[in-house]
Amino acid sequence: EDSARVAEEIAKLLTIYYDDVRRIALRPPEINAGDFIFRRSPTGELELRLTAATAFEAGIDVPTFISQLLSLETVDWEARRGHGILQLMTPELAFSGIHRALVELYGPERGTQQAIQWLLMFRDFSGEGAIFTREVTRFVGKLQEQLGGGPLRPMADGSGTGQEPTQ
Repeated sequence: EDSARVAEEIAKLLTIYYDDVRRIALRPPEINAGDFIFRRSPTGELELRLTAATAFEAGIDVPTFISQLLSLETVDWEARRGHGILQLMTPELAFSGIHRALVELYGPERGTQQAIQWLLMFRDFSGEGAIFTREVTRFVGKLQEQLGGGPLRPMADGSGTGQEPTQ
């Protein structure tokens, strides 16, 4: 479905622009104000482009960044009773967009490990993250399966979370 694909791409783009070391994120975009445009490529793929970034915000840790993604809304101008606010992002779409962005930035293994770390930080260190414990646990389980399962351990370079070697 196109709306789900757009939401996931928005999460991916915002994650690519997020600096978790310096804790700087794009201010949450105005979805209906034209901050993003999308079109179909000649091959039929949906392409999304960020057209306007109003400002950057400092002091945004990973749990807060993920909370901001999950709170993105859009206005349904065609609703029968005027307009209504629709939740744009679901946990699955936000988590998938984060994972895809980190894989694009760091490669499949390290990007997946980083996504696991971010999601666990969100779940464990944010009040809002606790609400999504089930969704985080399910998505992290899928990512762990992609890495070959096994218990999590710190990565050798001290960043992120890795997997125990399989024997």
